[in-house]
Amino acid sequence: MKMVHLLHHDGMGGGPVVVNQLIRDFSREFSVSAVVGGRGKVTEACEEAGIPVYAIAIDRLWKCPLGFFQLAALLKKIKPDVLFLHGQWAGPLGAVAGKWAGVPVMIYVAHSPAFYHRQTLVNSVRSYFSESIPSRLSDAVVALSRGNVYQYMIRYLVEDNKLHLINNGLDLKVAEGEDAGNQIRSEWKWKPEHRHVLFLGRLDRQKGLSWLLRAWEIVIKTRSQVDLWIVGSGPLEQHLKQQARELGLLSNCHFLPDQPNGRRFIAAADIVVLPSLYEGHALVPLEAMAQGKAFAGTQVDGIVDSVRNGVEGLLVPAGDVEGLAKILGQLIDDPARGDELGKNGRERAKVFDWEISSKRYAELVWELLKNKTR
Repeated sequence: MKMVHLLHHDGMGGGPVVVNQLIRDFSREFSVSAVVGGRGKVTEACEEAGIPVYAIAIDRLWKCPLGFFQLAALLKKIKPDVLFLHGQWAGPLGAVAGKWAGVPVMIYVAHSPAFYHRQTLVNSVRSYFSESIPSRLSDAVVALSRGNVYQYMIRYLVEDNKLHLINNGLDLKVAEGEDAGNQIRSEWKWKPEHRHVLFLGRLDRQKGLSWLLRAWEIVIKTRSQVDLWIVGSGPLEQHLKQQARELGLLSNCHFLPDQPNGRRFIAAADIVVLPSLYEGHALVPLEAMAQGKAFAGTQVDGIVDSVRNGVEGLLVPAGDVEGLAKILGQLIDDPARGDELGKNGRERAKVFDWEISSKRYAELVWELLKNKTR
């Protein structure tokens, strides 16, 4: 049987990581191929594994009209039994093209639901169609967190029997140890006497980095032996660097570009921070817990599913600059508290072992195929 995974943007972030995990697992039972916009982790992993991967023009909105016809023709040619739709533009484009091509089973995985994004008039209309089309045309919609499920329900976007909760997961057999962390500290000259706080991810509005920089200004007023490492790239990179300069943070705040293996930086850090506005189901808290690191973040969808406040990490409301500064200060000043949270996190991470998520995806696929056969 044939399976296609459609990803509208093959770049950084948790989405491509999950897609690679699904491709790897389903390739044992299906003839799997990937269709992507752009080139990134999925393309590289497929080429390395000898899995067919096709690039089409859907990585930008203005390319989508051309990409739709490319996709429809490709699906007609491949004739997949199962089509996974990953991401915003893959959802509506893939659902319509899949229906036209007669794909028996389509599953929409809502990695980053559009209704969380800035709701201008244009964005509101665009968000409605980008979510409602795949929700109605697909055989199943997979939401990644309980908060995501609730948001779909209150918008009446999808029938209850088509909505499934499957958390993201980590392959706990693949972990970076103390040696990897020491290598990062040596390579980037992290001062051993300092406490090191890490942000890892895209530099965009969703991640709340402007709040983090303002909180860091408060933190370093009474502490000198601390460093904040911001690892990633994105549309706000230059703006954030300028903000850091204006706040006088550059001696204790360091920007590094995207790194091929972010887990090594988590292994090197003392504290991991993620001050997001929202998440589908963030992988960074899971990776921090799996490596026994203290976590500081926000009480938002996609984080609260993983981290329990005061148990595996410390959480504050999104946008609470003083609160974020307070919990970072607590974790910096009290390493024993951080160690306790990290120890709890190691146990909690087992709940999100990828094998659990993989089994649920497999059960969903085979159940849908059986229903179509009937």
